[in-house]
Amino acid sequence: MQQCALRARLRAARFSHLGRSHDIRNAFASPHQLGTIGDTSQHLSPQVEPFVRQRVLEATASMTTPSGCCTVLHGAGALQGDSVAGELFSATYEPQVASWLERTSDPRLVAECPFSGRTVDTSLTAFVDDLFRILILDNCRASHAALTVGSNVHELGRGMAEIGVAQHPGKLEFCGSFVGAASRSLQRELARGHVLQGKYFDSVKHLGFLSSGRGDLRAERLARTTSVRTAWYTSTDSGTLRARWGSRLSCSNV
Repeated sequence: MQQCALRARLRAARFSHLGRSHDIRNAFASPHQLGTIGDTSQHLSPQVEPFVRQRVLEATASMTTPSGCCTVLHGAGALQGDSVAGELFSATYEPQVASWLERTSDPRLVAECPFSGRTVDTSLTAFVDDLFRILILDNCRASHAALTVGSNVHELGRGMAEIGVAQHPGKLEFCGSFVGAASRSLQRELARGHVLQGKYFDSVKHLGFLSSGRGDLRAERLARTTSVRTAWYTSTDSGTLRARWGSRLSCSNV
C-alpha cells in the first residue's frame, strides 16, 4: 500500500520513476557464510553466544548405517525455519540495508513520521530479505535510467558481498511510470531487456501485494475480487455463503 500511495503521488506530480524488487539468493547461512556468526556475536549476550555458536557452527546429525551409528558434523549454519535463523540473518543484514539507504537516499523521497518524528525513507519497503525500492528518474533517457538504477543496485550488491550474500539474478523485477519526452521509448527498451538486467512488467508482486507502475490498486483489486469469486462459486455450502454475504460481490475502484 505504501508503494502504491507513493507511486500515485509521483505520477500526479509528473515524476518519472522506476521501482525494483530485490531478493537474496542465499539468505540463510551456508558453509560459505559462517563468518557472519563472528559479526553477529556483538549483538548477543555472553550467556547466549556459546549456545548459538554450538547450535549453528557445531551442530551434528546422527544416522544409523549398516556399520553402526554415524555422526556427521554438518556445520552448515541455521537452516530455513530454524527459530534462530531470522535473528542471525537480520543482525548482519539490516545494518547493511540501512547503510545502503543512507548512501543512496533521495531527499525528495524522505519524509518525517508524524508519530515518532523520525525521518523515514519512503522509497523502500522491506520484509526480512525482500526489498522493493522506488527511484526517481530525472529524465527518460535509457542511459540515465541505466546509470541511476544500476549504481543503486551496485551499491546494494557491494554491501551484501560484505556479509557473504548476493542478490538473486533471476528475481530482479521492475516496473515504472514515465512522463515527458522519450517516455514511450524508454518503456519499450526496458520491456525488451536492453537497459537493465531483470524483467520489466506493468506491475510486480511484492510481499503478496500487486504493485502497479501507474500507482493505482486496480490490478490488486481485480486479483482479490477474482479470488473471492472463485471461492464463492466453488464452495459446497453456497446457501450459507449467500445468506452471510449477499448475492452480489462488488468492489469500487480505488
